[in-house]
Amino acid sequence: MNAPGHILIVDDEPAILRVCERTLCQMGYRVKSAADSREALRQMAAENFDFVLTDLAMPEPADGERLTEEIARRWPSTDVVVMTAYPALETAIPVLKNGARDYLVKPIRPEILRSVVSRCFEKRRLSGELDGAENLLRELEASRAKLEKVERFQKETLARLGRELTGPVSASLLSLESLSQLRPSLRKIKLYKLARARLVELQELIENLLLFAKNRRRRPAVHRSPTNVKGVILPAQAIQGNSATRVADSPDGS
Repeated sequence: MNAPGHILIVDDEPAILRVCERTLCQMGYRVKSAADSREALRQMAAENFDFVLTDLAMPEPADGERLTEEIARRWPSTDVVVMTAYPALETAIPVLKNGARDYLVKPIRPEILRSVVSRCFEKRRLSGELDGAENLLRELEASRAKLEKVERFQKETLARLGRELTGPVSASLLSLESLSQLRPSLRKIKLYKLARARLVELQELIENLLLFAKNRRRRPAVHRSPTNVKGVILPAQAIQGNSATRVADSPDGS
């Protein structure tokens, strides 16, 4: 069973921290909090976080935009969602371009926070599954290449053995046929017949061995067809939503 997601909340307003902590803890996540960017970076250096929820307007040493950029640079696998009480496109677009996954408007409404966090973690899950499928595909391709190499070696070896074994036997049979044209004695005829019978048996044995080896290496044909990855990617795109459309909306709809 997977461990619950680890979330860091960054805000200099205790009331906002309490609302977010309560909501996310009720969802089953492990939650830590920080009052400024310095404390947030210290905690991130000490622990692994899946998700950071940060205020956009915070006092020095760094505001939410600079914190988002730093997280994207140092921990690119961590998702960041920013919060602000002053929504505007001119503030939303830069942070979204610099690594934020979404944009929330204060005061924070628990149902919206739950929806945004759930979408982010669902996208992480789908992304992980897609990465796993791609890794498996690469491993299968590598195994197939090794198998084809082994099969080529087997084919070349069988062909070489066929030439090396059947050639001397055929030459011996021809030599015996030539000897049979000489003036024979009863003893020579018996020796000829015995040698020829043994060579014919050896020739049949070699042919049967080669046929057996050839049949052993046969396997059902594998028909490869292009894989449509849209069925995996589109759900991730669908749950991501369009963050920018909510930027200009205030909580009371004004």
